[in-house]
Amino acid sequence: MEVKEPLKFIRELRTGSSLPIVIQDGHNKEFFVKLSGSGEGTDSLVMEWVANKLALKMSLPVLEPFLLNIRNLWEYEIADIETRELIEKSSGFNLAFPYIKSEKLVDSDFIDKDNQLLFLFFWDCFLINIDRTPHNLNLLKGGNKMIAIDYGFSFLLKKILSHSTVNISEQFLQQLKQHPFIPQETYDLKLKEFVLHLQSISLEDISHIIQELPEKWLNIDEKLYVAKQLWEKIQHPAHMYDILRQLPNVKVVTNQEAKLQRLVNRDQFVEKIKNKYTK
Repeated sequence: MEVKEPLKFIRELRTGSSLPIVIQDGHNKEFFVKLSGSGEGTDSLVMEWVANKLALKMSLPVLEPFLLNIRNLWEYEIADIETRELIEKSSGFNLAFPYIKSEKLVDSDFIDKDNQLLFLFFWDCFLINIDRTPHNLNLLKGGNKMIAIDYGFSFLLKKILSHSTVNISEQFLQQLKQHPFIPQETYDLKLKEFVLHLQSISLEDISHIIQELPEKWLNIDEKLYVAKQLWEKIQHPAHMYDILRQLPNVKVVTNQEAKLQRLVNRDQFVEKIKNKYTK
């Protein structure tokens, strides 16, 4: 991505905990920047980078991320103190995307061209990305295109980065059951097609994507480890098959049921405390 200096701060976006910013370059192009100094840290940026880069290899509708150094950012003094401090903590490389002024999405927009929405569902299952919900589609619409965003907390990648075992919890299943693009009809053939796309990604592709990351985010040994683990998951996506096998039997807990359960848990806790101090 060609970005011409000087870079100028435009505004912060208070749309989540990461507090991203919008900047403008010398050609008046605007970019959306996730900052490395945010509370979510560089692991979130690594997950965004890897998920989007791999999605592009499968021709999924995502934006291409790029690394952007903001050490000479102009006019950020106009931001509030929280944003200024975050920008100063994030000097060096950060994660950037072209900024899309999104139009409002409505149900009639969901025309599944080339099975892209279904493939986004499969991709979210593979990544164990539970952030996409009916109330938070994480989709942008610019012109005639829909673009999937926000892969900064994909549990598969999080587990790989922390050297942890991937376990499919009931919470994950509950969230994925409410995925806005979950199919209502059988999808065996489409799943096979998706897996063929997924497994067309070579180890060389994965290694190149990971090696591009700054060493401040991942050192050489970690890069080799992540590439190897990710390659194995792509070649043998047993966790994804397990999720898809279990989803039809998952019962979604309603807000009312969740509220009642919280009341029961509270009453049980109060009773436990009473018993402890009345003996």
